[in-house]
Parts: sequence; C-alpha cells; structure tokens
Amino acid sequence: MSDTPYTRFNFELRLAGEPVARFIKASGLGPEMDTVAYREGGGRAVRHLPGKFRVTPLQLRFGQANDDGFCAWAERSLVGEPDPRDVELAMLEDGAEARVWRLFSAWATNFRFVPDGSHPGQVTVERLTLVYDRMERG
Repeated sequence: MSDTPYTRFNFELRLAGEPVARFIKASGLGPEMDTVAYREGGGRAVRHLPGKFRVTPLQLRFGQANDDGFCAWAERSLVGEPDPRDVELAMLEDGAEARVWRLFSAWATNFRFVPDGSHPGQVTVERLTLVYDRMERG
C-alpha cells in the first residue's frame, strides 16, 4: 500500500487540529448577505439595504475518513444530538497546505458513507454537509 494514500484528495478536514478525513470536492463555503429592497417616497427606483448575514453550509464530497471519532461525531448530529465543534478545512496543492479556513461551532446536517471493506479502518464518505456559526480564513 502506498505511503500517501490520500494524494488524489484536495481538501483535508481537521478536528482539534488532527486530520480526520480528506475529500476530492468542497463547495458552498462562504458568506452570504440578504438585501432589503425599498423605494423612497414616490420614486420609481428600487434601492437595496444590507439585510441578514449568514454563512452557507459547507458541502464535502467523495472522501475517505480514517477516524472513528469523526464518524461518531457526524452521526450524533443526525440523531438529534449535535456536538458543535471548531473544525479546519485545508485546501491542498500537491499534498501541501495552500489555504485554511476555520469553521466555528460546526456540526453535520448530512452524512452519507459506505464502509470500505478494501481498506480496514477507513470509511468512504459520499457526502458530508456542515453548518457553522462563523468562518475565518487562516
């Protein structure tokens, strides 16, 4: 078996600073702001004011998890017992960290996986969706 089994994965998820899974694809990461449309008096032009700010859910696809604690953490959320934790998502280029985002109070809202019999101790993750309170770019 290769010493670097995760070379095709572009994103690394970390809990408490420890790598727990790697994924091929990540999407949805970022802020979003609603606007409030209004018209002044009898004017015809519609203007926009800033409204509610929120962060969009992070969707991770096609991954491998090698940490039982990570899988248990994600599964707890889906049975009504979310355990919000700070996580990091690292974007990798040629296996090296290129950029990191910190997601605060994150928990899973969707976790689809398949036990991988060909690699004992690993779980193939089809999809993981995380919601979080705020985000920082590291």
